[in-house]
Amino acid sequence: GTDTVVVVSAVDGALLWDYTTDEVLWNFSPASPEDGSVMFSGSCGGVYRLGATGGLLWRAGPHTRWAMCSNGGGALGPDGMYYATWAEKDVKGIKLAAYAVADGALGWTRELPYEATNYPAVGRLGPGGPLAVVVGVGDWIMAPSFNASMEKEHLQRHGGALRKWGVA
Repeated sequence: GTDTVVVVSAVDGALLWDYTTDEVLWNFSPASPEDGSVMFSGSCGGVYRLGATGGLLWRAGPHTRWAMCSNGGGALGPDGMYYATWAEKDVKGIKLAAYAVADGALGWTRELPYEATNYPAVGRLGPGGPLAVVVGVGDWIMAPSFNASMEKEHLQRHGGALRKWGVA
């Protein structure tokens, strides 16, 4: 993880600006509402919106200084909202929240009884269907292994099976 965002020119690679957050960023995936600003979410649920010159426009969500909490993140929806997922450090369950792009106002938040989370996806469920936030959740997994005894021990610690879900 990291805590700093760096923006360089696509023309010549020259540094345009940088911004240091108060949170660990993991699997960084920024979004832009196409107004020159940049939005992203940290591992503990902090959501940031930076202006075209790197100044902080607003920050929303929890304030957990320089901790690594989860592999969650955020996604920009087509409805003027930014959706973030995260888990709190050493707390079971994940959080999902929607923030207004304009000012960071909290639209809603939910707690879900799962252990792991990833970045959400936002879109319509079919033509004319409802707008949905889709989140991959489940048990924490380990890297693939050919060591059967290590996998068995890991599965036993997690109740005998690993579950993977998509929540919409």
